[in-house]
Amino acid sequence: MSGPENLTREIVWYHKDSAIGDDKPVGSAPLRSLNLQQIQRLWNLPEGNPMFDSFEITATQAGVLQKLYEFQFDFEKFDYFLETSADD
Repeated sequence: MSGPENLTREIVWYHKDSAIGDDKPVGSAPLRSLNLQQIQRLWNLPEGNPMFDSFEITATQAGVLQKLYEFQFDFEKFDYFLETSADD
């Protein structure tokens, strides 16, 4: 299994209308400014959770992320998730 240094966490967004996006991501942006503990707190998860799953980004998380990344969320058109992948 990859160690934490081999992981990439990204904000990934999908069209709400799956017919448009065919359930494929519309875009992504790397999440670089926050460490794992900060991300766990933002999602109210215990410190032991490695956050390997996909986590929905709600308005609560978006408010914090928007300030850090100057990223504009459009919840009317897109669904947003925090996703983790192993680097090759």
